[in-house]
Amino acid sequence: MMQSAPVLMLIVATSFGEVDWILPVLSAFKKKNPQWQIMTLFGHKEIFESLVHNRAIYKEFAAISSLNIVPREIDLFLSRNISPDQVKIILKDFNEDEYAPYKIYLESRCPDALVVSYPHSNYIYSNRTTEALKIAASPDAYSRHDIFLLCSEHDIPYWSGYVDVPKIRAFGYPVFDGWWMERMLHAASFEESPEMQMARNAGKVFFHISRHPHSVYLDEDDYFYLVQSLVEEVFSYDDAVLLIKPHPRQDIDSFAEVLAAYDPSRWMFSGLQLTQLCSLADVVVSFFSSGIINALAAGKPVIEFYRFNDKNPDWRRLPNGATTSIYRELGLAVPADTRQELALQIKSALAGTDSVWAYQQKAYTLHCQERENAAEAISNCLLKEWAAKKERVAKGEVNDENKPARQLGYMRNFVEKGDYQAAEELVESLVGRYPNVALFYNELAVYLYQRGEVERAIRNFANCLGLDPHFGVAAVNLCRALMEKERDGEALEVILSFQRSVAEKQDVLVELQNALKGQLPAEMFDRLQKMLNDYHAS
Repeated sequence: MMQSAPVLMLIVATSFGEVDWILPVLSAFKKKNPQWQIMTLFGHKEIFESLVHNRAIYKEFAAISSLNIVPREIDLFLSRNISPDQVKIILKDFNEDEYAPYKIYLESRCPDALVVSYPHSNYIYSNRTTEALKIAASPDAYSRHDIFLLCSEHDIPYWSGYVDVPKIRAFGYPVFDGWWMERMLHAASFEESPEMQMARNAGKVFFHISRHPHSVYLDEDDYFYLVQSLVEEVFSYDDAVLLIKPHPRQDIDSFAEVLAAYDPSRWMFSGLQLTQLCSLADVVVSFFSSGIINALAAGKPVIEFYRFNDKNPDWRRLPNGATTSIYRELGLAVPADTRQELALQIKSALAGTDSVWAYQQKAYTLHCQERENAAEAISNCLLKEWAAKKERVAKGEVNDENKPARQLGYMRNFVEKGDYQAAEELVESLVGRYPNVALFYNELAVYLYQRGEVERAIRNFANCLGLDPHFGVAAVNLCRALMEKERDGEALEVILSFQRSVAEKQDVLVELQNALKGQLPAEMFDRLQKMLNDYHAS
């Protein structure tokens, strides 16, 4: 019998950035391991559609992976496509698991798979030269994983507060590997793109990496000041064009209103890959963004034009108490806070004579290039770590005593957020894998009952008793929920069937009375007592 192909499953939950970061790794992995099947699940169709708009990325991706939108019925999807035990490696972005419940569910269906969290951007979080490592109080609360990939060792101090440091691996930025950049920059779809045509016909090309107003990152007044100043300064050069990369969640209408006063042939919003767009520019002007690293990787001068507030706890602090960015702190971005400063920095960047621009590139080399071929290094790491976990599983050495408690926490989070279906699917996935799944059903039903979801609670109390007919607490809970819905006959049957199934003939009535004391009207209990008396008298 032919053995099924091993599967690497990629979960793309939030943005195009996840694809951009991991795709060179998948390409290197597939080239070296052609027998493996790569399967991608997109959290929603908008992410997939943003991928389709970038033909170079889409072509590479579709050549090595099947591309799927996360279906409502995940079990049905798995049964039609693969067996869960085929899944050997799961890759997911390092956002908290609870933001994408299907990640948890898929992991629970593939318990022996190597689970790897990876970055969804090239963002730098901390400065290892000035910050101490921390010990995470609850390292598995953030996400469940065997390996936690980072772009840079500089990020370790920040993430040590959330994950176990021994699980962290830092290999560099695969999207900046020379072979991959060469492939992206010489893709036919890029060579033929409107962006390329605009750049070729322009005297000066400015590329702007944008960001929308945000309650934490950017005040609205500052946003409009920055946009207006940028546009006016760029178009003060008669031969200039402006390419703009909006943030994935940015509404471009207000930006377009500012641009409406200028010839539309001189500006363009673009969804192309950041590095492709940076390569077209003479100068990159970025708001606070990890795209600053992309500009440096493309060898371009980059100005961080931004106004920092005091609302983001992750801003860097200067000795005088003012806020700044990690990019300025590490010498990766030349700062500009006003239009006057922007004008001076643009003039300097176009001249290219100031040593500050050479210093930028040195800082990039120092802080961002850990490996010459990060994609291959990560690919090799995945195989090595998977083989090691496979051996531990075979020896029975994989023992996660805290996993049931963590799954219970995930389930509770789903209920609190109103995602009842995800909570139920999670518990269903645990049947047959844990001896105490009946307890999970009872806990789930209690949470649902407390939120007024009585019918759902009844169903899950019944599931609990189906797995463990001796579970007295669940019988009491189910009886109470049924009587609240005036389903007295069903409540009576629960009590009687429970009495019949318990060898020692426990006095369920007394237990029920104690459980309901002070919580339900006396008439409800009197109804049940009368039904029991009538039953025994008949």
